[in-house]
Amino acid sequence: MKTSIRLFAAVLFFTVTASLNSSAQAVFWGPGLTENMHGFANGLTGVTLSTTANEVRVRQFTLQSSVTIGHITTMLENGAYSTTFNFGIYDSSGNLLLDSGPFNGSPLLQGMVQTASVTSITLSAGTYFFAQSADYGTIQTVGLSGNGSLPAAQAIANAVTTRFAIAANAASGGALPSTLGTLTAEGSNAVGSATPLFEP
Repeated sequence: MKTSIRLFAAVLFFTVTASLNSSAQAVFWGPGLTENMHGFANGLTGVTLSTTANEVRVRQFTLQSSVTIGHITTMLENGAYSTTFNFGIYDSSGNLLLDSGPFNGSPLLQGMVQTASVTSITLSAGTYFFAQSADYGTIQTVGLSGNGSLPAAQAIANAVTTRFAIAANAASGGALPSTLGTLTAEGSNAVGSATPLFEP
């Protein structure tokens, strides 16, 4: 009888764990934030995506389970006419896996939700780079700013390996570069991290 109970408990645990890791249900915000957004919503504000036109800013993150992405949703906080901005995912070697394509940066869309549909891709558990870029230096979307403590926090994160950085290769024509190139750690020029939602 004891053996049967243990076997049943083991099977039950396995079933629940598999359900929680289902790629069909998994989503994440911005650079790998997988918890319920209400846990960090109080820290959300408008963040500048890049300080120079077409500059690509990246944040290293780790996925604990596989995630399928078919849609990316964001909200513009500060726009400019005839501008665009992009989000993307690169592998740990800096090769492009997913580009949202250009979102519309028009100030007429400030405060409105925008969703981009992309060719579905499944990311396995592992380490990646989240990328954010805009073709105008004052474009802001909803994100986490880090306030005045951001440069210090990023200096700690970048001490051993470059995790929060500016890519050598720039975006062009509303598209992210195919590779990041050399990464230069952010310093006093740090910007916040956008938090678009990546979902199936």
